[in-house]
Amino acid sequence: MRAAAVALGSVLAVGAVAAALIAVAGDAHHAAARPALKGPLMPRGARAPAFALRDDSGRRATLAQYRGRVVVLTFLHSLCRGACPIMAQQIRGALDDLGPRARQVSALAISVDP
Repeated sequence: MRAAAVALGSVLAVGAVAAALIAVAGDAHHAAARPALKGPLMPRGARAPAFALRDDSGRRATLAQYRGRVVVLTFLHSLCRGACPIMAQQIRGALDDLGPRARQVSALAISVDP
């Protein structure tokens, strides 16, 4: 069960990164040259449910704070030594690939530590 959750998290994180890259790139001129995104997509117009959590500094963080921005959201466990560091590195690499456009993307990791 835990391995399935980590695998699902990996698929969702990679899909979210790809979707963010496509959304930020947004250059219709090169759209035909881009490979098609393979993976789950949210239906057009769908909105993620609202949430409020505490960040690592104890401040309240809500999804509403990021309304109108591209958000890459993933779930990680601090003791995970397998897929979690790989997912974090994939997200970091995708943001690095965006260069200055990475400022248009917010990357959030929610800890699922017990």
